[in-house]
Amino acid sequence: MIKSQFLRKSFVILPLIIYLVINGLFIIKYGTFGLAGNAVLFGIYSGIILLASVCANRIKLREVSLKYFFWAMVAVFFIFTLILNHYVKLESLKVDRLDALDMGIKAVLNGEYPYNQVNRLGNESSNLPVLILLGLPFYLLFGSAVYLQNFCFLLFSFIVFRYFSTYKARIFALLLLIISPGYLYELYVKSDLLSNFIIAAGFVLLIWNSFIKTSNLKLPVVAVCSALLVLTRIPVIIPLAIILVKKWIALNLKNKIFFASVFIITLATIIIAFTKLAPDFQVVMEHNPLQLQSKQPVFLSVFVIAAAVFFSFRVRDFVSVMLLSGLLLFGSVLISFLLAGIKNGLYNTYIGSYFDISHFNMAIPFIVISLASGLLTTKDGTLK
Repeated sequence: MIKSQFLRKSFVILPLIIYLVINGLFIIKYGTFGLAGNAVLFGIYSGIILLASVCANRIKLREVSLKYFFWAMVAVFFIFTLILNHYVKLESLKVDRLDALDMGIKAVLNGEYPYNQVNRLGNESSNLPVLILLGLPFYLLFGSAVYLQNFCFLLFSFIVFRYFSTYKARIFALLLLIISPGYLYELYVKSDLLSNFIIAAGFVLLIWNSFIKTSNLKLPVVAVCSALLVLTRIPVIIPLAIILVKKWIALNLKNKIFFASVFIITLATIIIAFTKLAPDFQVVMEHNPLQLQSKQPVFLSVFVIAAAVFFSFRVRDFVSVMLLSGLLLFGSVLISFLLAGIKNGLYNTYIGSYFDISHFNMAIPFIVISLASGLLTTKDGTLK
């Protein structure tokens, strides 16, 4: 239980600010009313979110009515995502994340190296190996990995269902996601970025419930799954470090070595399996996803990972893991954005798309859960 009034308020104010900033960036840039009109639209959106946040705990409806509404909302929005994926044609989009993922999957199925292929926009894939493997079942079943998005919406619905104890809290958390312009943008352009971090948030919840609080998950299972998650996108190291470093330090020497060995062997096995698809090692050196993923300054990466390790010894509950993960993910992208603004000019960086603002979406699943946790009663009694 959080006793400090300041800390209690920070669990609402910080995620609320971050949520509004991220979604404001999308509204102002992609709205259809010009910059001034979009700024007004953002003001209206912010007012609605603030009003909903104030009124969230004051709504009094029967739990059974809220239950029906929650599941109806899940079903209706899931159908909406299917319709959106069907009617928005890939050829009409200037974003090529789905292109890159489908291209990588197709290459692997053909026994080819996925990172020296070029998609319809002339770009190579930056997807790490396990993200390609995650998209594989959807590609085989439906002809495209885009349906990973639909699965991840259901996964997020399951996460909020398992974590929150009341349907009011579940509805609020789900609404925060589906009315997020950042998330709607991800759905429209068929991007896997936010979906990747919904998977990360789900894994963090699993680790918290079944490894930190209890011992239901065995050490090698956690090590293997952690390695697999790291090989989806590099920034997932942040929530993993926050939730696992303290636990790993507390292990005896034998288990420390065992965990690290299984983790490294899993990483090495998958990386070697993918590099063996290349015609020679020179191709691997010249064409690999790290060249495209590692755009963040090295000093910033080191600082953020060090901060995640530091925070690992400060978290006391699941909501603080969510908040700090979202805060560090958002902060690292914000600093990169500002550095790009200094270099290229803020207008070119933002409006001219010298910087991809969709990277801010990595924080959304964590921020949504921490904001809903701060406003409404959670399952573990935090912030009642």
